[in-house]
Amino acid sequence: MKRIVQAALLLFAIVRASPAIGQEAKGFDEKVVPFVKNYCIDCHGPDTQKAGLRLDKLGSDLTDEAKLAKWIRVHDQVATGQMPPRKRNQPAKAEADTFTKHLREQLHTASLTRQETKGRVLLRRLNATEYENTIHELVGTKVRVK
Repeated sequence: MKRIVQAALLLFAIVRASPAIGQEAKGFDEKVVPFVKNYCIDCHGPDTQKAGLRLDKLGSDLTDEAKLAKWIRVHDQVATGQMPPRKRNQPAKAEADTFTKHLREQLHTASLTRQETKGRVLLRRLNATEYENTIHELVGTKVRVK
């Protein structure tokens, strides 16, 4: 019975997410890809991959953990104004804001979808050595708890 309920919940999540996934990919292609082509591909494209990042082949599959991490990195760099570099062609403030807003929405949706399917990160207890090291880093004194 428990397996049937779990399968039904998983099927419900997939069916519910299916139309949204198509819409996300469409929005991604319309709003994220043009910005990346205009401002990022020169340094992160087929010829040059500065910082080991190639965006022309990255794709919009945010269910892949590695791709998700790279898109988070891209978002953070553009949102803080570190990318594109000052020497390069700069986007208008409104264009950069639109890009980061849309990418943030995509990343948030991917995070929620991951949370619904895989659950949240479980908390775990520190072992005695980890606890001692944590206390030492926070307080600056050696405390023996073992």
